[in-house]
Parts: sequence; C-alpha cells; structure tokens
Amino acid sequence: MSEKIWKSEGGAKTAYMKMGVWYDAKSDSIHVTVPGPGGFHSTVNAKPKPKSVRGHPNLFFKLARAMQEAGVPAPDIPDTYPDFGTKDQETLCSREVTKGPPGSR
Repeated sequence: MSEKIWKSEGGAKTAYMKMGVWYDAKSDSIHVTVPGPGGFHSTVNAKPKPKSVRGHPNLFFKLARAMQEAGVPAPDIPDTYPDFGTKDQETLCSREVTKGPPGSR
C-alpha cells in the first residue's frame, strides 16, 4: 500500500488519498492529481453532460468550495447553485479525516 493511497482502518470499502487540486481559469477546469506511482491527473468542469465528457457540476462546485476555504484561486460559486447552504452540506464539508496513512502517526 502506498503512503499516498491507503485503506480505511474502519472499513473494507474506503480508500483515502493525498490529492491536489488547482483551478485553470483559461479552460475553466479544476485539475485533480494524486501524485506518485499509481497516481493520476484528471480534470473536471461545470459543463453538464453531454456538452463535456469532463462535466460534473456537483463535483466541480464542491471542489471549488474546498479551494475557496483553503484560500487558493478557485472558480466562483453561483448564488443559485442549489447544493450549498444547507445544514447537511455544511456538515459534509466540515468533516475532517483524522487518520493518516499507516505509520504516519
């Protein structure tokens, strides 16, 4: 198991990973990377399918919110976006992962 991707200690179905995200304003896409062997680089944008094979508005705006909270360049989240502002969403976005990769504590 990689120190960058590891299995959850509490469940057999969950993997955690260190990942990076950054916004490319020119393409209006968010890049997602998991570094190292077995890692990947992909992009996501807010265009709905079938207009874009990389379109996933829900994920795009969730990543945008995380980036805004981290204080890094991020796309604007429209006030009309329906998935934010609810108590359930606040709870979901404020959860912290308390376990790191094996041997990291």
